[in-house]
Formats: sequence, C-alpha cells, structure tokens
Amino acid sequence: MPAHEFDDDVIIDTEVLSVVASHGGDASFLQYLLNLFEKHGQQSLEELKDSLQKRDPAQVRHVAHRWRGSCLNVGAVRLAEVLGHIEDEPITGTEAEETLNQIGMNCEELFQRSCQQLRQQLPGIHPS
Repeated sequence: MPAHEFDDDVIIDTEVLSVVASHGGDASFLQYLLNLFEKHGQQSLEELKDSLQKRDPAQVRHVAHRWRGSCLNVGAVRLAEVLGHIEDEPITGTEAEETLNQIGMNCEELFQRSCQQLRQQLPGIHPS
C-alpha cells in the first residue's frame, strides 16, 4: 500500500454524527462515543502494528475488519477506506519491513487526524 497524501475534506463524514445527534444523541453521548472510538482505536492501532510487525496476515485482516466497522460508526471514512484495502488485500508476509511500517504510520496518522476532526465537530452538531 503506497503512502498517501490525505485530503482534509474526505477524512470524516460529518453527516454520521449529525444522524446520531438527530436520533437523540445529545452532546454528552457524542462525547462518550468519540471517547470510546479513541480508546478502542488506539488499542486497534497497536494491535495492527503488532500484527504487521509479526507478519501475521490473518490477524492483520481481523484487526482491519473490526476497526473499520468502528470507524464507519463515527464517520472516520478515510481510515475505514484504508482499513478496507488492508482487509481486501491482506499482507502475505513477504512485504518489505519498510512497506509494513508505512502501512502502520498511514493508519496512525489517519487515526489521529480523524479524532481531531471528529472532536472539532462536537460543538457544531445540531439535530436536523
């Protein structure tokens, strides 16, 4: 998977949190949801990096699949897309260490930027 330049406009889908808000999710619930996403996302990131380092294709695919669902639930669509590619084209164990490290770094950068942008959405979310 090549290194990517990330376009801020497509990292998150703000409509996802708006839909949650419109279905009774108040600011405290949205805060809780994002805290949970950050906590579990950090764990998933560490699991993904560990699986990449161990060159464990089955575990890489499992982590990518599980984490992707979590990303879609909060609107972290670009990270979900990258995880979908990892899931669909899992590592074989023969990739160069540099390639595997780059995958982990791409996911880490996208995760951090997604969390930042999602947090910026909290004050401006209003139910429709």
